[in-house]
Amino acid sequence: MSQTFSCTEELLQALPQPIAIVGNGVPAGAMGAAIDHHPSVIRLNNYRLESYESVVGTRTTLRCTSGWNDIEARGQVGEFSPFARDARESAGVADFEQRSGFALICAATDVHALVPAVPNPSTGLALAALCSKLGLQFSLFGFDGFASGHYWNPGAQPATTHSGTERELLLGLPGAVFYGQSYDYASLYNFCHAEHAGYNVNEGLALYRQLGCVIQHESILEFGAGNGDLSAYMEKQGNRVTALEVSKVAFNRIPIRNKINGDCITLAGLTQKFDRFVSVDVLEHLTENDIRVVLREAARLADSILVSVSTRLSGLLGPQGENLHLTVRSVEWWRDLFAEHFDVQLVNGLDVGQMMIAGDRRPAGAQRAAAPARAADRFDLPAAYVSRAKPVYYADTPDDGLTWQPDVYPTAAEIARSLQCDTLVDIGCGQARKLSALHPEFKLIGVDYGGNMEHCRTKFPFGTWLEADFEDISMLPLPARVLRHSVVVCSDVIEHLVDPRSLMHALRELLAHAPALVLSTPDRERTWGKVHMGPPPNPAHIREWTLAELSALFEREGFTLAAATHTRSNDGSPDLATIMLVLVNPEHAQIRASGFAAQAVAPAAARRAGEPRPAIPPATPAGAAMAAPIAAAEPFAAAAEIPAAITAERGSATATAGIVVEGLEETTVAAGEQAMGNPTWRARLGRARDDREMLRVLAQMSLDLGHPDRAMDLYGALLSTDGSDHDALEGVVISQIRCGQHADAARLLESVRSN
Repeated sequence: MSQTFSCTEELLQALPQPIAIVGNGVPAGAMGAAIDHHPSVIRLNNYRLESYESVVGTRTTLRCTSGWNDIEARGQVGEFSPFARDARESAGVADFEQRSGFALICAATDVHALVPAVPNPSTGLALAALCSKLGLQFSLFGFDGFASGHYWNPGAQPATTHSGTERELLLGLPGAVFYGQSYDYASLYNFCHAEHAGYNVNEGLALYRQLGCVIQHESILEFGAGNGDLSAYMEKQGNRVTALEVSKVAFNRIPIRNKINGDCITLAGLTQKFDRFVSVDVLEHLTENDIRVVLREAARLADSILVSVSTRLSGLLGPQGENLHLTVRSVEWWRDLFAEHFDVQLVNGLDVGQMMIAGDRRPAGAQRAAAPARAADRFDLPAAYVSRAKPVYYADTPDDGLTWQPDVYPTAAEIARSLQCDTLVDIGCGQARKLSALHPEFKLIGVDYGGNMEHCRTKFPFGTWLEADFEDISMLPLPARVLRHSVVVCSDVIEHLVDPRSLMHALRELLAHAPALVLSTPDRERTWGKVHMGPPPNPAHIREWTLAELSALFEREGFTLAAATHTRSNDGSPDLATIMLVLVNPEHAQIRASGFAAQAVAPAAARRAGEPRPAIPPATPAGAAMAAPIAAAEPFAAAAEIPAAITAERGSATATAGIVVEGLEETTVAAGEQAMGNPTWRARLGRARDDREMLRVLAQMSLDLGHPDRAMDLYGALLSTDGSDHDALEGVVISQIRCGQHADAARLLESVRSN
């Protein structure tokens, strides 16, 4: 490197990234290939290469040293110090320069301020802290907290004044990827494969088959292969497969020849190249650091990837009560992480929260494609309106004793009942106080971010909670089979967004499968008066609309409006100052079967050229109660009339305690009596369309209310008459596990898999 640098910071910033920083402790394995793959390699102090190439590699870009009196003078590559020239660690620099015959580049930054908890930082920690401060991407090898000697003399423990706690600090540095043992995955997953019946089933194979994946004539590395069913299946398709699995219990079950017992660090020791890296529902089981290790190594080893991840908490716990998903992050977090190495496409998986990520490795030096710039948009607001530039984060904490938007969720629930939907999906659920009240009548899926999600996961474990960045939604990982039976709620979210187009696109995607969406937001004129032209007094709001403006916006964005009206903003005032829109999917079977379709307002693109947009009704008179019909001119349905307007034709089944199954008379009678005594489950039983659906309701109720033995019999009756009923199969297995019948659950799953 011929360029002249005035300080260490300038030198580091000129290096190609990511940078490999190679410490002198014993590496976690043969790291040579992984180290040499980095465009820049920095080694420390008196490092050795000869005879250790497989362990630490062969390439050296720079040498980092403090210049202490025990440091050898070499001059083979460029040399620098991570310490300032006046730091106490630099006391030997003048002598080192005299011995070396050149000036040592020193830092301008006092690194002690970067690691205040360590009074005597090592050269490696100082360098890593400096790289992190500069925003560089770097990998750490051979840092074990001084637990070993040097890699060239591991048995000799060197005297040191440095702290073993440095390893924990290194793990937490932004920009760092730590190549070392950070978690005992082997013990955890030996436990899981031995104790959890579900771990005997290869979900990767089921996903691969159901998505219709066909890969042929490729060399494939499957990471986290479990029992190897997917690897064996891909081999039968004509591929050359290597399976890598951390659990020795599972490893012993893998039926293919090319298999490796190891973890993410094992990847760093591989030198074979592959066409494709495959991993199904594995990466979320790793720490964030180790996920980064896997992706860097996948980009080194393979030309393309096919990966699935889950963005929700696991339903299973480890031996210490830990959730098996160590990393629960948003789709966007995963997208950006993969995009550091691959040009990726995202596809919904088969389960709530699951997504598939596929793509090719980006060529060396190629930059990630920039997102196209969005054109300016006033979002159908008046030309004089002024929006806020940036909102404050809205923490949904109760602070005033009021319930806000008290009628939005009851309206959504009534629509769901009318359409025979069993799930509510809340986009921007906050702390889910209103949503949670609708359990157990409905399955609940909430989407938000930050502290709101932590609260929901802790407070309401019966729900499914997904994280999303509403300003930049790639997709919401909700499969079509779930959305077809879901009503979507988006209550007072859109006003918080700098650019609501990402949210509207996501809602439009949901409505491609879901029948209906209920959306609310404050009405600007009814809240602040007609002369108010922004920014909103609420610092968490970017902009606010009137009913006419918001309706026009959603119509322009391609939505079909079923109703546009006003409702109460809170339960402390009768003022109808909140807009409520009901948007529908006119192609959904339940919507087509309802009496609503003729009332819908088609998007502008669907109307004939020149045909005017239907007029927005005048404001609802103040003081009208939500429980009573709210007057609204055609073509919009009144809010209280919505449920009746979209009620689908129902079957003749009625709530009864008299349904019986031959051989299970006592069980069905007991379950029926319990349902009749519970208003929520009585209502769900009453909405069942036939005896089979009634039986399913009784089975689910029995499982939810603590009668897994009864649920096992009822789900078993459903499964006995339809072996393809996957919901019944899942119910039987869960019931058996809750009854302690793990072996029976495993045998049932094994029989299904073999068939």
